[in-house]
Amino acid sequence: MLMPQLQVPGSDPGLRARAGLGLIPSRTPRHGELWCNRVSAEEVRSRIAEAWVPYHHLIERELRNLRRRHPEVMLLDVHSMPARNPLLPRLVIGNRHGVTSSAWLSELARRTAEVFGYRTAFNDPYAGGYVVERHGRPSAGVHALQLELDRACYLDRDQRTPGEGFDNTAHLLEQLARTLGEALLDRAALPDAAE
Repeated sequence: MLMPQLQVPGSDPGLRARAGLGLIPSRTPRHGELWCNRVSAEEVRSRIAEAWVPYHHLIERELRNLRRRHPEVMLLDVHSMPARNPLLPRLVIGNRHGVTSSAWLSELARRTAEVFGYRTAFNDPYAGGYVVERHGRPSAGVHALQLELDRACYLDRDQRTPGEGFDNTAHLLEQLARTLGEALLDRAALPDAAE
């Protein structure tokens, strides 16, 4: 079953959307089709108008408010990815290949995560999605990173209940926000920091 071919305002439908993982996911490789009935074009338009547009306007408004007080701000877009082979990176930091966040801030995120025992990677297999692409503008003082966390790091085998690493993952997210935020505040205190 295919979903109506409606394009999100300002987006170019990519491989994920064509594979059924777009604005309203219609299928997954593991579960197959997700909907018993086709979602109508009108329902998609309604969801865009009532949820998607207000969500992004709220993010934009809050980032503008922060930018009035600080020369640089950070948006962390946190996601989970399916459990992977433990030898693979457990945290993928996506910055759209250097477009949505300055390299030094992305690297600080990597180092912080590795202190917590996370093997990391940049942009592979998740380079960052629409949220960071839309809102991340380092040249305008807005950095955006997508964090893809392996569910095995914080969920039990049933993939529903908190697992052994839940507290460590919560501390990681808290420390990432704190470390990156403090780094931006410290940078703002330096002369010519935004150059």
